[in-house]
Amino acid sequence: MMERLTFAVAPPGANSENPPIEAPSISMRDTTGDFRLDLVVEQDRYRAGQPIQANATLTYLGSAPSVTLWGSGTGILGIGARQLDGPIDPGGASTTDCVAYELTANEPMRVEAGKSGGFSADDPLADFYEAYFADPLLRLPAGLWQISAGAGFSVGGDDCGAGESVSLTAPVEISIEP
Repeated sequence: MMERLTFAVAPPGANSENPPIEAPSISMRDTTGDFRLDLVVEQDRYRAGQPIQANATLTYLGSAPSVTLWGSGTGILGIGARQLDGPIDPGGASTTDCVAYELTANEPMRVEAGKSGGFSADDPLADFYEAYFADPLLRLPAGLWQISAGAGFSVGGDDCGAGESVSLTAPVEISIEP
C-alpha cells in the first residue's frame, strides 16, 4: 500500500492550478536467473507537482533458503526519474563501499521512490535540481518521464565484484500534465 505524504515546496515548474489526476497504475518486471525486479508506479499520468508514488521490489527466487548479495552501502535497489522530452536528468549516485545483503527466498526487498544524484553550481538547471533534491516528495514538471527501478549487485562470491555481476532494470513511461 502506498501512502501520501504532506506537501513541501515543489521544484520549479512542478506545480499546477489544475486538480490532481486519478489514473491507472503501471508496472514493469525484469527477471534474470534467480532474481526478479518489480516496479509499480501508482498512476501512469499525474498533474505537474502531484506527488508520484512508486515502489520497487527485488525477490530471490532460487532454491536455497537465502543468498548473500554484495553491493554499495547506499543500497542495491533504487528508483530514479528522467525526462524523456526535455533536459532534466538528475542521474543517480551510490557509494563505492562494499556491503553484504542477505535476501531470503520469496521475501522481497522493498524500496520506495527516492532521489539521488548531483549537479554542478554552473548547471543551467541548478535551481531546479536544488529544489528537486530538497523536496522530500517526487514531484515533476509537465512532460514525458521515465521512472526506472534498478538493481545491481554481485552474487556467489565473498566480496563486491568477486561473484557473478547481476543487473536488472524495470522502466516505465509516465505522462505529467500541466
